[in-house]
Amino acid sequence: MKTSNKLFLGFLGLVVLLMLSTDIVLRANYSKGITNSDHDRSGENKPITTTLPPFKVVLVTTASGAPQQDSTKAVEVRQGNNSSTTTTVSSVWDKGYLNIRQADKYVLTTNTGDKVQFRNSGDTLFLLVYNSGDIHLTAPQIEQVIAPSSHLRIDEMKEDRLTIITGPHATTHINDSRIGSLSFSGGIESTLDISEGTLTDSLKIRLDKASKLRLGASYKYGDIQVDSLREMYIQGNSIQNIKQIK
Repeated sequence: MKTSNKLFLGFLGLVVLLMLSTDIVLRANYSKGITNSDHDRSGENKPITTTLPPFKVVLVTTASGAPQQDSTKAVEVRQGNNSSTTTTVSSVWDKGYLNIRQADKYVLTTNTGDKVQFRNSGDTLFLLVYNSGDIHLTAPQIEQVIAPSSHLRIDEMKEDRLTIITGPHATTHINDSRIGSLSFSGGIESTLDISEGTLTDSLKIRLDKASKLRLGASYKYGDIQVDSLREMYIQGNSIQNIKQIK
């Protein structure tokens, strides 16, 4: 093999490795709520907080009918000026999470660049997202979250009972929460990631076809039903707790 070809293959491998490393870091940061999408460099994208009437149920949808995603720019590598050899590497990840955290007040936090409509009806908060980065919601107590077309991140919640229903292609992270009875239902190609820091007495999971399950929570009673999972990763106390997956 010519030295020039070896150099090209080595350079190409390095680029692909860097792109994969970047993708892994971005996904890890998103699972923890670390993102730069909410703040542009000009400093014009500032947070806006709105105090809301009390609610127990959250219904969040996107105007497009699908969860939001973002991507990196494609990278093309060519061997020399006259070569037609092209390699394209791209990465796609979730964006536009609804972040829910427990606090004393009912507060919605968006940014000046976001377009989000909200209204209350009875004990339900309705959110319609046209375009946004991550938005944040706090409440003393929430019993149910319905997200047909939105990604969710639930952090540090302490609830007796919580029901979460998501739609196709939606990603849900549940981190460091204490929930007596946790019930989750996800649509086709959805993702559920429950951290090792989450504790629950009763865990009920339903995942539709081609979904992903990453489970680290501690629980006493489990009922897990899945249909042709695309990926499953079980860690921590879940390995000892799990009895059966249907």
